[in-house]
Order: sequence, then C-alpha cells, then structure tokens
Amino acid sequence: MPGGRRNAYFRATAAVATRQVTEHDSKKCYDEALQNSGAPSIRHMPLPDVPRLSVFAFESLMCLFNLLVLVTHYLNIYRTIFWLPHSHTRYVVNLYLIEPRVLVFIVVSVSRRLLWCVVRLALTSCLQHTVCKVVLPVARTACSMMPVCSQNSLQYDAGWLTTHTVFVVLTCCVWHLIYCFPTRFCDVLHRSVQHLGYWRRLSSCSSNSAPVWQSGAVYRAGAVVRYGRHVYRAEAPSNSAEPGNSAHTRLYTVFHKVYAAARHVLLLSCVVCSSYLVYLTRLYQWQQVLATSLLLAAHFGAVYILLRDYIVLRTMYQQEDMLAAQS
Repeated sequence: MPGGRRNAYFRATAAVATRQVTEHDSKKCYDEALQNSGAPSIRHMPLPDVPRLSVFAFESLMCLFNLLVLVTHYLNIYRTIFWLPHSHTRYVVNLYLIEPRVLVFIVVSVSRRLLWCVVRLALTSCLQHTVCKVVLPVARTACSMMPVCSQNSLQYDAGWLTTHTVFVVLTCCVWHLIYCFPTRFCDVLHRSVQHLGYWRRLSSCSSNSAPVWQSGAVYRAGAVVRYGRHVYRAEAPSNSAEPGNSAHTRLYTVFHKVYAAARHVLLLSCVVCSSYLVYLTRLYQWQQVLATSLLLAAHFGAVYILLRDYIVLRTMYQQEDMLAAQS
C-alpha cells in the first residue's frame, strides 16, 4: 500500500510537470510565430475581482426559488376565504386537498441537487475543488407545476397560470446563464478569441497568387492566404484560426465583444421585468399579486448581476481598445 501511494504520487507529479512543459512549449511556439509574422502583441487588461455564485449558493437559490413557486401554486389552487367572519377554516389553503405523496415527490425532485451538493461538500471537505452539475430549469419548473397537472377537477385561472409559467421559465434560464457564464469565464474566452482571430472569404481574388495557409503560423490583419479552393483575408489584429472553420467563426463572433452579448441578455431581462411589472398592475387577486411580486424580486436580482457584469466588461474592454489604438 505505501508503495502504491508513492507510485500514484509520482504519476500525478509527472503529469503536472508534463502539462507545465507542454504549456510552456506551446507558449514559446506561439511567441516565435507571432514574432515571425509581424502581428502586434495583444495586451490584456486584468479583470477585477468580481464575485460569482458558488455551487452551493446557486443550488440553494434555485431550490428556494422553486419551492416558493410551488408554494404560490398551491396558494392559487387551494386558497380559501379565511378572512371572512363566518369562514369554516382558519388556514390560507385547504390542507386536506393536498396530496402528500405528490408533495413529497415534488420537494425531493426540486431539492435533490441541493442535497447532493451538500453530500459532495461533506465528502470532499478536504479538497479545494468540487464539481456539481446544473440541471435544466425547465425540469424543475415542470416539477413545480405538477400540482396543477395532477388534478382533473380544479377551477383555476388558466391565462394567469400560463403567463406565470412562462416568466418562471425565463427567470430560471437567466439565472442559469449567470451561473454558467460568469465574468471570469467570459473573459477567458474573450482573451482566447483575441488570439484566435477571424478570416473572411474573398470571392474576387485569384487563388494562385496567395500563399498557402500554415497551421503553425500567426497572421497579422490584412494577410491573404489560400486554404483549399478559397482565398481568405485576416480581419483581426492576430489570426491563428483555421480559415473557413464555422466553429472558430461563431466563437469569435460571440466572444470578441462579449459585453455585447451581455448587453443583449440584459436588455431582454429588462423587457421581461417591465412587461411583467405592467402585468402586475392589472392583477386584483391577492394570491396572484403575491406570486408575481416574488417572481419579480427574483428577476430584479438577476438584472442587477447582469448590469454589474456588463459595466465591468464594457469598461475593461474599452480600455483594452484604447491601449491597442495607442500602440
């Protein structure tokens, strides 16, 4: 057993050393190709320390959000008139109408990711890294809507329920986007596509006079190469992407100005909040007003994080563009 542990340690150390040597060699080859091509060196601004949601915080937030959605749905389905003087009940909902097995199944389905995350954190407390997968928001929302689907003779407002379900799904999707694409991750992708570059295909250029594209070379802006049967021109300051590769083109288009994508998501979230706020003013039943207000509060929190990330990314990348223009 001690020999096995030593061998495992040596293998892990060798793997780390090999990875470091490989990264060093790759960086050295890229620097040499950059010097030979005459392309300008790209300078990156350091990203400020922007807080992000941890796995436990995200799972707790999503679990709490879906449980609140479940409570509001039960409130809209089984509500009572407890405030009347001659009412036969003192509770807000008719508890005897709630199916206990369905309720337990929904709570377990909604909170299983949080429970598994707690178990993982407890089992890996001595480690520094914990990975916890993210489930689709539509599945959780479907579990929250199961009280309606499990009943056949209920009288409820189908129009409000449909609108509320759409906004619940949109809110979950926005929070999942915030968690899956934090500022640090977007900045890493932005730095990568700055070195990746972008090629535009030329239609009115002879392919015989252009040099053949080399996979290990870095091309400056305006360079013309031949790849296959087509001719391409480099559009970015530094270009090492494969000409005609649609995956490289899409990656560069989305993350070249990643704050533009964040702006689109922010504008969409603001439109959703504004429309649902207008919809709130048309409601008159207290349980619908309560459910809508809770959903708006959750969406406003997402809008705040999106606005913060957009301001940080836009300011930093504008300073990068100014430094590139001065150099």
